[in-house]
Amino acid sequence: MDKNYCQAAGCFSGGIRRRLLELPPELQGSVREICLRAGRPLALAGFRETYFPGREAGFFPALPPEPYLVTGAELQESLRVLTDYSVQTYQDEINAGYITIQGGHRAGVAGTCVCREGRIHTVHQISSLSLRIARQIPGAAAELVHTLYPDRVRSTLIAGAPASGKTTLLRDMARCLSNGLPGYYTRVSLIDERGELAAVRQGIPQYDVGVLTDVFDSCPKGEGMRMAIRAMAPEALLLDEISGEEDAASILQSLNAGAAVIASVHASSLDELCRNRHIRELIDRGAFQRIVLLQGADVPCRIARIAEPRELLPC
Repeated sequence: MDKNYCQAAGCFSGGIRRRLLELPPELQGSVREICLRAGRPLALAGFRETYFPGREAGFFPALPPEPYLVTGAELQESLRVLTDYSVQTYQDEINAGYITIQGGHRAGVAGTCVCREGRIHTVHQISSLSLRIARQIPGAAAELVHTLYPDRVRSTLIAGAPASGKTTLLRDMARCLSNGLPGYYTRVSLIDERGELAAVRQGIPQYDVGVLTDVFDSCPKGEGMRMAIRAMAPEALLLDEISGEEDAASILQSLNAGAAVIASVHASSLDELCRNRHIRELIDRGAFQRIVLLQGADVPCRIARIAEPRELLPC
């Protein structure tokens, strides 16, 4: 049985949970997302295939004549289970489009949006849930760490498409650097804004992020970086999915304080990376010494290319 899959399957309502746990163990490790859509088939998105449970039994790589259809009641009950039967407590996260739950799993949500002054005020009448299963792969970053940091940590940008392994790679980079894998130990501050990197519960990371890693859990990236520099004297700051002007400004401030920054960003190619105005500004100002491009969702954590910023200038 795959521990991560079973933990994620346990986050849904009774009927769906029982059906998910019937998936053969040899297939469980290949599932990366569990997708519920009201009135439509239950779907398990794998790295290469999507599986559809039959209404009564079986799992199929193509839509069967009688698939398991998710009812509106099942979806709403699953939402209550995901939020520990306190949906209101998670409303801010739901409004942002996701819920991070125990184990670091992340459930994307879709529904009816109520806007005020051009901004989303609340999301209700949830119609879809897509739970991305968090997995730790010890050693996923070992070769990359040896290649990039033979003598010291350098600021690095990891770019990849969704589900290409950015979070998994960052998590293992923290573990490798903090545990002294390159031949020296590094004080790491992990800015875990969405609770995915370390999956902290009652102050204890559920993932192994290393012996010299300090975790700033559920903390906005900008404020987390400032707190870390003031209080923890990190040699490396790790953060996931940078975006926007505030993140860019905070990264530049951190570099001026002497800490290397290792961060990820959504971009499936170097051209797409250059079209991101804030990332382009960081590259132009020398914020990153190496850029790592991941291959894609079919082969998570696989490195497609390691580039130097000068290779991208002018973008």
